[in-house]
Amino acid sequence: MELLSPAGNREALVAAIACGADAVYLGYTAFGARSYAGNFDADGLRDAVAYAHERGKKIYVTVNTLVKQCELDDLRDVLDLLSDVRVDAVLVQDMGVARIIQQSYPHLVLHASTQMTINNAQGARLMKDMGFARVVPARECTLDELRKMADVGVEVEAFAHGALCVPATGAGDTFCGCSINGVLKYGLDNLDEEKLKEILTYANAGAALITMKKGAIRSMPEPQNIKELIGE
Repeated sequence: MELLSPAGNREALVAAIACGADAVYLGYTAFGARSYAGNFDADGLRDAVAYAHERGKKIYVTVNTLVKQCELDDLRDVLDLLSDVRVDAVLVQDMGVARIIQQSYPHLVLHASTQMTINNAQGARLMKDMGFARVVPARECTLDELRKMADVGVEVEAFAHGALCVPATGAGDTFCGCSINGVLKYGLDNLDEEKLKEILTYANAGAALITMKKGAIRSMPEPQNIKELIGE
């Protein structure tokens, strides 16, 4: 079993390793789903990998956003960096990104991000057949479902503590996960109308829409109500 911890900056990385983490996952300044986290620039990433490897620990980097055609050159620059510093694995969501890695960076180990919403053994088997070494399932999966995924013969990474995208799916950019993360970041008492607008703007409002303000929950079933709420 591997104890894995996230780190949004060098201090968190050092603390995670000092407290016994076997590996740390972190985000680069581009193509990571947690754009509001501290993340690591090129020099910071090189330092993080060197620090971890000197202590026998591993570094996994998230490249788990959906990548547009116009972003592919920038993506390759990031993958060049990850290859050069020898990260231990890359977490991806976009299957096009996975294909590029397999074709041009075959030495980079692939982990299927929780953003892919793998929630059954069949999905885990598909990821294994496609060359993924590890699956990070949807966060609402039961222990029995996780066992069945592990029986496929692929590594299974499960969230045990900390911030979870709720109420369902690992797709942290769904509206509910984004809005709750925003509330937790700014605090209920500090969530004024302008900050609520910012959270709504960056949320993906394709599913059931829930907003939180000063402890009250309002459900808005119609996506178009978002525009009315943020004044557009």
